[in-house]
Amino acid sequence: MFKVLVLLKRKKGMSLDEFIKYYETKHSVLGVKYQTKMKRYVRHYLKPIPYPLDGTVQEPEYDVLTELWFDDQKAFEDGMALMRAPEANAVLSEDEKNLFDLSKNCLVAVEDHESDLPWVKAGDR
Repeated sequence: MFKVLVLLKRKKGMSLDEFIKYYETKHSVLGVKYQTKMKRYVRHYLKPIPYPLDGTVQEPEYDVLTELWFDDQKAFEDGMALMRAPEANAVLSEDEKNLFDLSKNCLVAVEDHESDLPWVKAGDR
């Protein structure tokens, strides 16, 4: 599998709840419509909580980490080509203006490494 993370920040003036609702009911629907090469599409919304050592709460740099999974890098590249097609590009670009601080959009490929924890059995992860 080839996994990509998209790090996104909501536009100024939008609450986190409004952001989540819009992303889930509108933008993610467009993603499913135009990005047909994906195998998984997962959104991880970042909700700040107090830091355990001093209790401070920091506003995160991003509001959502979006995972896009593909069979391989070629499928990813084919999927990105679908999004650059004129209709998809126009619709997605226009919708992004309603939702994101476009200056912060970031796309990265992911290489996962997982530690074995001696207190967790392999079948329990």
